[in-house]
Amino acid sequence: MKKTKRSLHKWLLMGSVLLTTVLFFQNCGKGFTIEIPQQTEAVDSNSDLSDSDSVPNEDVGDGETPFNEEDMEPSTGFPGGTQYSCSELDRAKKECAAINSADATACRILNSTTGEELYFLGGFGPAWVIKVNCPFAVNTPEELPVNEVEDPPVLVPVATSNKCVSSSKLTCVDTQLPLVPYGRVAYRPNPDMIYAFKIVAPLAGSKFGSVNATRQVSSDSGKLIVVSETPGDISTAGKDSACVAQGTEVSHLNYITNAPSANPWIYCRMVAGRTYYFNVSSYSKWNVGTQTCVSPSTCAFYFEGR
Repeated sequence: MKKTKRSLHKWLLMGSVLLTTVLFFQNCGKGFTIEIPQQTEAVDSNSDLSDSDSVPNEDVGDGETPFNEEDMEPSTGFPGGTQYSCSELDRAKKECAAINSADATACRILNSTTGEELYFLGGFGPAWVIKVNCPFAVNTPEELPVNEVEDPPVLVPVATSNKCVSSSKLTCVDTQLPLVPYGRVAYRPNPDMIYAFKIVAPLAGSKFGSVNATRQVSSDSGKLIVVSETPGDISTAGKDSACVAQGTEVSHLNYITNAPSANPWIYCRMVAGRTYYFNVSSYSKWNVGTQTCVSPSTCAFYFEGR
């Protein structure tokens, strides 16, 4: 009897151990089954990241407009959208020079009617835009308003030379403009001194260029530039608008050779073969006969051309 009880007890114990083992592996199996989706989900997530990494950079941000520096330019000139009439181009040039000299910002004058560039001062950053409303194109003088501009003279190109002789009130400076640029040079004149920078218009072809007379830090005001065939001539009477310039900081002037139909409001026209002078002085354009400085330091300026 005792032996039978022991055998029964032994079998019960073995059954208990077997049951416990089965339950244990069942639970482990359930745990393992739960982990399978997690692993699969992690793999899918990594796969998504891999796909994302493979997307070309140019496709990122699809629909955005690429950066364009020109988009930073103001659509109008001054705060409030001020525009000038065509007869006020000189005023627009002065404002452009003031903007340029304040912090070396590039400045551009555009014809709001035709979209043409009428004037430009180089500098830093996107150009500040000033608009002038001219109802005609630069190279179509037949459309100029009546009595505003005379017809260009019809002249046969012929080589001429108006010799410049330096004196106590006139300094003659030879240049190779427009064929060779004239690098920036500093000058410290007396108030009554006039500098005549020589330029010879080529007999053939048309050349475009510009000159700048920039006041130095110690100077009181900008220089007066008058283009003439006579050295030392600073009279503004009878000159095309574009052949006279005076700014508060920078006096800028555009010229063109052998192009009689060019707009005289934009370009100082030079007849092929003729000798001209950029006469730079410390006299005032608006108060004729008066000087804008009193000493070499307050009259100092830089001159450059291309």
